[in-house]
Amino acid sequence: MKTTLRKALLMTTLLLGAVSSPCFGLISIHEVTAEEAKEWKVEVRALPAGPEDVRVEIEFSSEGQFHDFRRVDFRMHGDDGKMLAVLQLKEERTKEGRVLVSFATSRENLGKIAVWVVSGGGARVGGAYEIRPKDFVDLSKLK
Repeated sequence: MKTTLRKALLMTTLLLGAVSSPCFGLISIHEVTAEEAKEWKVEVRALPAGPEDVRVEIEFSSEGQFHDFRRVDFRMHGDDGKMLAVLQLKEERTKEGRVLVSFATSRENLGKIAVWVVSGGGARVGGAYEIRPKDFVDLSKLK
């Protein structure tokens, strides 16, 4: 009986190992630097949206680095690092080959926000380019 059980466990383990692949839930994340943003023609703009709020616009080329983007996600984490919200931003095609997304938030929450430009990757592992708006805008210049 013990031998049969061991064989069954071994077969189950081997089967699970054989059919599992990295496509189940894996995503590679790359944090975009200011230099990369400039090279890849990514623009991050902040506009006043009232005395305490800011409207952030992120515009990028749908060619080159982001030619296979699938969607743009807004991600917000609390001070403790726990996720507070994730939502897909609506894309606007401003001109040929350019994509614009935007959101509004309080100025104090800007540091908790990341925007992911999620790429394809086909049936295998996809990727995301993380843009942290606080690293690209100077709130002190807004009136």
